[in-house]
Amino acid sequence: MDSLRICNWDRMAMIWFYLHCVTAIVIVIADARGTLEPTINKWEKKLGIPVPEEVDVEAIIREQ
Repeated sequence: MDSLRICNWDRMAMIWFYLHCVTAIVIVIADARGTLEPTINKWEKKLGIPVPEEVDVEAIIREQ
């Protein structure tokens, strides 16, 4: 019985390991494509977390 429990623990550990690896790869690819920040901002708005609006400093300088 003990060897069965160890085997199941090893399986769960590997599932968590690969889940974290896949998540990290998805985050890196989304960041490289430039889609990570907009996606996170939309997700935060859906959750009701206040997201500061982006200010275009160059446009403000041009207006003055």
